Amino acid sequence: MASNIREARKLVEAAQRSLAQGQESLDEALGMMTRASPVRRAPRKTTGKLTADKAKKIRRYAKRYPQASMREIGNHFGVDGGRVSEVLTGQRFAE
Repeated sequence: MASNIREARKLVEAAQRSLAQGQESLDEALGMMTRASPVRRAPRKTTGKLTADKAKKIRRYAKRYPQASMREIGNHFGVDGGRVSEVLTGQRFAE
């Protein structure tokens, strides 16, 4: 195959223009894929610290009121229901 620098240059320049147009399209598409910041957020829910004493009280309360849900017990003691579950299963402050 014979060398044809002039034709090769035309092909490279055409590819370069095509890539530039493609880049503009990609930039435009990416700009359309951003989310607006939320107008307002719910306040962070903070719960009280779980102590060994509080864990003991949670276990007593759960035995006294077996029908109470973990959420209800947590609300009573000011802790998350997940922490109540951890106390009752022995994952935290095991007896």
